[in-house]
Amino acid sequence: MVLIRSRQKTIFNYCLAVVSVMSVMLLKWITDRLFGDGPPLLMFLAAVLVTSRFCGFLPGIVATALSAIVCSYCYFTPVGSFQIQNPNDVFRLGMFLVEAVVLSALMESLHASLRRVEQSTREAIFNEQVLRQGEERFHHLVQSVEDYSIIMLDPNGIITSWNAGAERIKGYRAHEIIGQHFSRFYRPEDIEGESLDRVLKAATRGVPFQEKGQRVRKDGSLFLAEVVIRAVRDEAGNLEGFSKVTRDITERDRLDEELRRSYEQSAQAMEERKILEIQFHQAQKMDAIGQLAGGVAHDFNNLLTIISGYSEVMLQELKPNDPMREFVQIISDAGDRAASLTRQLLAFSRKSVLEPKILDLNEVVRETEKLLRRLIGEDISLTAVLDPSTNKVQVDPGQLGQVLINLAVNARDAMPKGGKLTVETRNVELDREYSRLRPDVQPGPFVLLSMTDNGFGMSPAVRVRIFEPFYTTKGVGKGTGLGLAVVLGVVKQSGGHVEVYSELEIGTTFKIYLPAVNEALSVENIMCPASDGRGNEAILLVEDEQQVRELATFILRSHGYQVLIAENGVEAMKLLENHLSAIDLLVTDVVMPGMGGPELAAAMKPHYPQTKVLYCSGYTDDAVVRHGLLLDNVSFLQKPYTPNTLIAKVRQLLDSQTDEAKGQSDAFTTLFQNN
Repeated sequence: MVLIRSRQKTIFNYCLAVVSVMSVMLLKWITDRLFGDGPPLLMFLAAVLVTSRFCGFLPGIVATALSAIVCSYCYFTPVGSFQIQNPNDVFRLGMFLVEAVVLSALMESLHASLRRVEQSTREAIFNEQVLRQGEERFHHLVQSVEDYSIIMLDPNGIITSWNAGAERIKGYRAHEIIGQHFSRFYRPEDIEGESLDRVLKAATRGVPFQEKGQRVRKDGSLFLAEVVIRAVRDEAGNLEGFSKVTRDITERDRLDEELRRSYEQSAQAMEERKILEIQFHQAQKMDAIGQLAGGVAHDFNNLLTIISGYSEVMLQELKPNDPMREFVQIISDAGDRAASLTRQLLAFSRKSVLEPKILDLNEVVRETEKLLRRLIGEDISLTAVLDPSTNKVQVDPGQLGQVLINLAVNARDAMPKGGKLTVETRNVELDREYSRLRPDVQPGPFVLLSMTDNGFGMSPAVRVRIFEPFYTTKGVGKGTGLGLAVVLGVVKQSGGHVEVYSELEIGTTFKIYLPAVNEALSVENIMCPASDGRGNEAILLVEDEQQVRELATFILRSHGYQVLIAENGVEAMKLLENHLSAIDLLVTDVVMPGMGGPELAAAMKPHYPQTKVLYCSGYTDDAVVRHGLLLDNVSFLQKPYTPNTLIAKVRQLLDSQTDEAKGQSDAFTTLFQNN
């Protein structure tokens, strides 16, 4: 389409050239008739000029050629011939051609220049309009922005423009602030010195100045601002002023802080959940093994009582040079080791029967210190740092001693080339934040017992498993893997808590937290001077396990006691119906079919108020608790026991004061009735 239009315009221009020449010929003919002959070349030169001006250079050349032909044919030669009459006409015709061509070229050049000027003028006008429209749109855009404060400053920092965002963020209207220095938005401490001059100087270095800080609103309130200041220069590079863009990021900063705290809390919650899951799985494993240990404890303890009891009886009867004595001793030692293993299993599973007493922890450490020194060897120095103001604790002294021994053995094995072992006691307060990650710990006052060595330490992978039963890093035959499990079980059963801190090549610290108590120290029953345990008192023995019953009967009768035997509580009551003399001591199993030991003691009390009671059981702590025997003044003998242990306990109980026995019976009867 453009090509067609271009061709049409070209044809039109050439046609116009022909028309202009023909028009001049017509005008020449008219003027000749009216005024006589006129100068033909001058008139045709006008036609060439008009054609060149409006149609271009080539149409002007065409008009020049046509004009020359017409003048030569019609005005310079006779009609019908091409013979020139006057030689001057040739010169004039040549001059006409030269003038026409030059004028056509000049007119074309002039026409092109005019077109360029016209085009430049139009472009300048268009650009000015576009620029003006852009400036107006930019101004409206800047004025309509409300999230950002966009202002202009002169080179001295005086405000020259103000948008709606600046009014919303800073509170000033345009007429209130334009002409003021931008320091109005800064706190007094920010204006001191040359801090604001430093800001403007930094912005003139070609890099925008950026900062974040507190700014002041019109009402005096502060907000957190993010500021960008840029230098504005003209085309010559001269500084015209500054643009200052400010954003209120108070809410964003608050949300960022909340998000950060939320992330930290989420990470902490995940970590806490992970810790709780580990503790839960550990508790499940411990409970499973504890259930297993507790389930077999009763029967196993009865069997061990029989093995250990008869082994001791045989050792007492056999002569020192008897060849069978060595074999019986092996059986006795095996029974002792089995009994010890059973106690450890029950200890870490927290099912052993404790005899808690109010103790001074420092005294327990001092009493155990000599044993610990022999245990760890001479190449390890033992230091005790005991706070004399420590509170009392309520624990089983025997079990606590076992805890100290187990920890000392563990520390000794961690220092094969010698080292330092430190035992420390002091009062501590465990707060709610500490107990939040340890659900089994109640906030309150505790007494800390710590043991620290400088051995080779433990890796994190080992540290998380040290309390697992049967887990050990020692070689085959060098450890059962129950030492630290027993420590944890005893401390947990006593209401305490254990923490472990260890680093490789630095050492290990075990921290045991035991609940502090304010009661008076327990007074141990004073044992009678050592004797053979013989006596002639009347004892009622009630035991449902036949072989244990026969063993106990043999032991008691061999020491001179008068023994009445019953298989259970019901049989014992029938036996007492025909027994008219006093019963000095009731030795009874706790759990029996029909009528257990506690029920039997309660039934006997109205008829035998002075009878003392010794309870025996191979069951674990849970069973004993259900039968109400966890009292300080209730005598209890845990199976398995040996003949010497049984006789010592019987003799101790029979030699104790009558008031104590009465208090024991009353306390137990009350507890039995409540249960």
